[in-house]
Amino acid sequence: HGNNISILVVEDNVMNQSLMKHLLTNWNIIFHMVSNGVEAIEALQNKQYDVVLMDIQMPQMDGYTATQKIRNELHRRVQIIAMTAHAMSGEREKCLSYGMSEYISKPIHEKELYKIISELTLRNNNKQQEIKHPSNGFNEHQFETIDLQYLEELSGGDIEFKKNMIAQFLIQV
Repeated sequence: HGNNISILVVEDNVMNQSLMKHLLTNWNIIFHMVSNGVEAIEALQNKQYDVVLMDIQMPQMDGYTATQKIRNELHRRVQIIAMTAHAMSGEREKCLSYGMSEYISKPIHEKELYKIISELTLRNNNKQQEIKHPSNGFNEHQFETIDLQYLEELSGGDIEFKKNMIAQFLIQV
């Protein structure tokens, strides 16, 4: 059974895009991916979304500016979740002051993101939402140089996904 939630993902980093694609596909959530704030505004002009996952650090137009435009120019009340690598104190308050609904720090943890999306969409919709959560079986692998436990956790046993993420990581390095 699919979920009737649609999400706009605004993210410029290829690895993070792959991660989001993987998670949202696993949860049967309909999503559309754009890579900057300008594209996000265009997408929102053309379609209604329940949630926007908004990266903060992006070229052309950052997440703060995009959010302000969504609130003040498009007058959209869509739930916006900020995704930021800055886990500094005051960051959540800053995001909320720019009109964002919630904040999650990177690296994104699946359960935390899942919980935020569920809470925001449940709060908004009275229709019964039920997001299918895949059960994960983890392997306790030990790696000497890079700890792949996080990737293991995210992949949920999807070997293709792990291969792709590692390949992209190597290219970036």
